[in-house]
Amino acid sequence: MAWNPANAAIRRPVGTLALASVVFVLGWFFVDRLPVDLLPPIEYPQIRVTVNYPGVAPEVMEQQVTLVLEQNLAATEGLVTIDSRASQGRTNVNLLFEYGTNLDLALQDAARHLELARTQLPPDIEPPRLYKFDASQDPVWQAGFSSTVRSEAEVRDWVENRLVPQLIAIHGVSGVEAAGGQEREVEISAKVPRASSARIRTAWCASTATSTRRWRTSAPSWLRSTGVWRGWSCPSSTA
Repeated sequence: MAWNPANAAIRRPVGTLALASVVFVLGWFFVDRLPVDLLPPIEYPQIRVTVNYPGVAPEVMEQQVTLVLEQNLAATEGLVTIDSRASQGRTNVNLLFEYGTNLDLALQDAARHLELARTQLPPDIEPPRLYKFDASQDPVWQAGFSSTVRSEAEVRDWVENRLVPQLIAIHGVSGVEAAGGQEREVEISAKVPRASSARIRTAWCASTATSTRRWRTSAPSWLRSTGVWRGWSCPSSTA
């Protein structure tokens, strides 16, 4: 006949009560001593590359940045999957490896391929950031804002200059980032005769106009169509 723990507990009530008391006392003693972590340290076999290119449309980011990074980082040793996401002025490339992979060695190999990719990126892009993926680094709170009485530029200005400083001042907040919306632009029209009298070289104006036109070309279509764009205007010397 198979042993039945219920029958054994009924036949020996004193022993059963003593065992239950020991378990209860030990549980009560250790209940406030067990380590509890909302985000326990877990090492994911993932490496991420983040690149910022302010003011550039997602389509341009994909063609000029994301594809270049993917083509070079795909040669990383031990890589299983590579995926990416391009958005306004930013792209993220994720490198996934098998569990148990030495991420320190993988990080060194990825850094070597990233250095080769940097020579093919636009010269005015921000330096890429390469790091091990950590879930605790992801934002714990995201919010979107809109208004029926303020323009998108005014909402963006309020978020950056009013809300962000208040959030950063909260104890325990390591960083706050604002993205999206519209930013104010300033139009500067240079008159060559007056610029020359003020000893402002027209070559500087022309180079600035070229850089601004390049930004305008890569700016999103919705931004160009709204008329928010303001650029440089360098008239000829005969004007």
